[in-house]
Amino acid sequence: MQKAKRTVETEYAVVGTWEDTNITLSVLEAYIPRYFRNAKVAYYLGKDRLSRVNRNNVTRIVSDETRLILRKNLTNEIEFYEFCKQRLYLQYAALTQGMKVGEDDYLLVPEQQNDYNEDY
Repeated sequence: MQKAKRTVETEYAVVGTWEDTNITLSVLEAYIPRYFRNAKVAYYLGKDRLSRVNRNNVTRIVSDETRLILRKNLTNEIEFYEFCKQRLYLQYAALTQGMKVGEDDYLLVPEQQNDYNEDY
């Protein structure tokens, strides 16, 4: 786990999520402007077309029991995802000084008591 986190820190300028598309695109535009200049504009111009392409029309309710089983069996994956997400939010906060920019759906991450943050 620590090696994966170190790799993200040293090898990747940005690791984003589609869950926070606006934040991800804002950070990409700021950190890697050569490749991502106007990424939000491009994304939103094609969003309607893209949203119809790989759409899953079958949605099922996930039971609490299933969520607990997944949470138990995917603890490392969830920890790594939360690490990457927190890093993205910190990058965004550094860019915006904690302020919302435009239509970004930024949310301050509450302090978490995670032992894995001590190494960084």
